[in-house]
Amino acid sequence: MSRKPKPHYFNGRGRMETVRWLLAAAGVEFEEQLFETREEFEELVQGGNLMYEQVPMVDIDGMHMVETRAILRYIAAKHNLYGRILQEQAWSKQCFLCRRELRLLGSLAAICSGVLDRVTENSFKLLLLK
Repeated sequence: MSRKPKPHYFNGRGRMETVRWLLAAAGVEFEEQLFETREEFEELVQGGNLMYEQVPMVDIDGMHMVETRAILRYIAAKHNLYGRILQEQAWSKQCFLCRRELRLLGSLAAICSGVLDRVTENSFKLLLLK
């Protein structure tokens, strides 16, 4: 029997969240290693198992996998979630890309909201000066 996958990430959602969702969708039990401090992360880096010195990382099937997309593709293929026919694969890819775009839109919204607040505030000040 193979061991449970062990995701390593900071104590938060971030890039690991979609890995958690996919493991849950596949019905796979896993044990997380969550970093509470920078030192805990640095210990993993010093251990030499963390390619590119970045997380998320998942210990799975004897591998130390990094790169979110590679992890997701591996889990999907292993648990037959990638699609048997071309149409199913296209649907799977759409879901993945939608998740990615939503994350990018969230980042843009956070950046733009500060800009829009300043523009609105400056516009209001200009109207008062007239």
